[in-house]
Amino acid sequence: MRLAIEGLIHKPKGKEKYWAVGVPLLEIYSQGTSKKNALQMIWSAIEEAVGQKGFRVKVELTGKDTFAVSAKDFGTLLSFMLRQKRVSKKLTLRDAAKRLESASPNAYSRYERGESGASLEKLAELMGAVAEEKYLLLKAG
Repeated sequence: MRLAIEGLIHKPKGKEKYWAVGVPLLEIYSQGTSKKNALQMIWSAIEEAVGQKGFRVKVELTGKDTFAVSAKDFGTLLSFMLRQKRVSKKLTLRDAAKRLESASPNAYSRYERGESGASLEKLAELMGAVAEEKYLLLKAG
């Protein structure tokens, strides 16, 4: 079993020409002329956004309108997710630390940089400080 982050696929409707894809937890969205092309575009967008040499993701269909994003180095993907959520909410490292009731922004920053690993409980706490999602849902598929 691998850990993965869920992505969503939106088929073109009416006169729309493009398939839309997105990974809400990563705050990354793209589109393509076909489902296959859209998935290739999101794969490329994620790897480029993470920006670490040698980092690779795998994008696999999991349903008619869903896909999974996984990586051998899943910790890097989780660190990127935390940073993306914080930045998208226009929070500073200090803001995130305050929401965690921590005096030091460096403690939170270590998770974003991948210097500290997080248990599921800690990941939920970290995400609660920077994201609006009510649940960090674990799902078997």
